[in-house]
Amino acid sequence: MIVIDASVALALAFSEDDADRIAALVASERLLAPPIWRLDVVNVILRNERQRLITPEQGNRVLAALSAIGVEFVDSQTDQTLEQMAAFARPHQLTAYDVAYLDVALKTSATLLTLDQNLRVAAGRLAVAVFETS
Repeated sequence: MIVIDASVALALAFSEDDADRIAALVASERLLAPPIWRLDVVNVILRNERQRLITPEQGNRVLAALSAIGVEFVDSQTDQTLEQMAAFARPHQLTAYDVAYLDVALKTSATLLTLDQNLRVAAGRLAVAVFETS
């Protein structure tokens, strides 16, 4: 099982550096993510469209491709207060989004697949397995 974050999903969609290796890996694994993944991915696509880096048609193709990879959504942080989420994020310099990915990895004992360096470091501190992309 692998928790895939938006950075990896978008690298796949936009064919960035590690896209071929990542694509081979995710093709044979059960992919998990917090429900926020959907919002995270769509937000990046919309931001790229607004900055005219991609067209809405390209954005729709990326979204369709990402919908097809079969990510399973795992509720995260439903048992945590807002203060607990912030307290968890602060010492690791994580965003609230990052905390959700890390929470799913912790709850499911899955390997985390991310290109986000802060998230990788935090996962290492918490003994969460991190897939090495390099």
